[in-house]
Amino acid sequence: MLRRYPGWISERRIAERLAAETPDRAGEEIHRHRIELRHVHLPELADRGHIVWNEGEGTACSAESAAESVAQSTDPTAAGTDMGVLADDRRRAILAIVDAADGTISREHLAREVASRADDGRSSETTIEDVAIQLHHNHLPRLEEAGLIHYDSDDGFVTYIGSTALSTALTGR
Repeated sequence: MLRRYPGWISERRIAERLAAETPDRAGEEIHRHRIELRHVHLPELADRGHIVWNEGEGTACSAESAAESVAQSTDPTAAGTDMGVLADDRRRAILAIVDAADGTISREHLAREVASRADDGRSSETTIEDVAIQLHHNHLPRLEEAGLIHYDSDDGFVTYIGSTALSTALTGR
């Protein structure tokens, strides 16, 4: 359903569309669908990278639509609040590195890669440590909150969960 919408759609509108199939109990059905959407379906779809869900605003869009908005816009925040994390160059680099890792990457390895890109391959241990701290306290939690990665802060591992369309928009491949 979200693939038919070019942008963001409210949870209420999704519930109304679902409830339209049972017009005699539409009010009850909208409420029931909305609860299921918020507590079951939208979180699951966001966790799997199929949609971008702004829980605070109660809106969602397909991951492909969000990626297209980012790719076509000079303002990376135009795709919505959650995708605003892509406005930061370092976060886009982090996503590209994690995506290229084809699975899971350690925070330490990621810090080395990020520091290497920032210093043209001449990163010192101090720089790598500073980057690792920034990753842990700032960038990785924000990317996880946006539904683009999974970050296990206890074990220090990062897994890309964004969509193929977003990968293409970020890397140009």
